[in-house]
Amino acid sequence: MNLEPEKNTLLSYKLLAQLDEISKLAKAVESALHCYPELIYAVNLCLDELITNIILYGFKDFEGGEIEIKIYLKDGFLEILIEDKAPAFNPFLSVPEPNINASLKDRAIGGLGVYFVRRLMDNFRYNHNEHGNQISIYKKIC
Repeated sequence: MNLEPEKNTLLSYKLLAQLDEISKLAKAVESALHCYPELIYAVNLCLDELITNIILYGFKDFEGGEIEIKIYLKDGFLEILIEDKAPAFNPFLSVPEPNINASLKDRAIGGLGVYFVRRLMDNFRYNHNEHGNQISIYKKIC
């Protein structure tokens, strides 16, 4: 007997580790979350930022990498799972908090993607195991 609540899968999507694939994912997310239009922008922004980093840094020396995205509805939360087989990298520990109060000329280019995820999502988690990297982000459904 399984006592864990069931997850309702809203989206299961695989993409090649290529930047032009992200716009196709965004359309799939929009379709999958049509019942939650207030969440589409935040989910797509977070996915865009995290997947761009995976492609540019995780798969920079590899051809043919794939990234798998799953979006579940469970216990009043969207759970968004991103899985890849790039080298291990925890963006939540490895990327420092940007100084958003610094002047534009004093700010480093980039570095805001993880900041956006931290601000737009309610929780996040990273895991690396024999299957690769797993990033989970969560957003409460109001």
